[in-house]
Amino acid sequence: MEVCKNDWQLMNSDKEKLQYAVFCNLWEKGYYITPGIKFGGDFLAYAGNPTLYHALYIIVCVQYEETFSPLRLIALSRLGTHVKKTAVLATVKPSGRVDYLSIKWEGSRKLDNPIKETDS
Repeated sequence: MEVCKNDWQLMNSDKEKLQYAVFCNLWEKGYYITPGIKFGGDFLAYAGNPTLYHALYIIVCVQYEETFSPLRLIALSRLGTHVKKTAVLATVKPSGRVDYLSIKWEGSRKLDNPIKETDS
């Protein structure tokens, strides 16, 4: 059964066309895909059957030249870290190629010389 057909005419907006292209690309790569709305994304991508595996990625579809605020990036990366998933921005280049950018929150790092508490 072919899931992603190029002649599907139900996509009305640019956002729907973008989501469809990303969905098809992920499907062709062998990922299982579910809606990602409860994690602030468009899709969740699983390496295997979602009843057996946890999602690896929160996929957020963005237009190729869409501006993306630093606060939105921070929020998405922190959310992904909190729920043990990698946040991924997905776009379609003008050439038609689907491109991905993963983002992760590193959090605070342990200082080499931490500030010592004093007895007061």
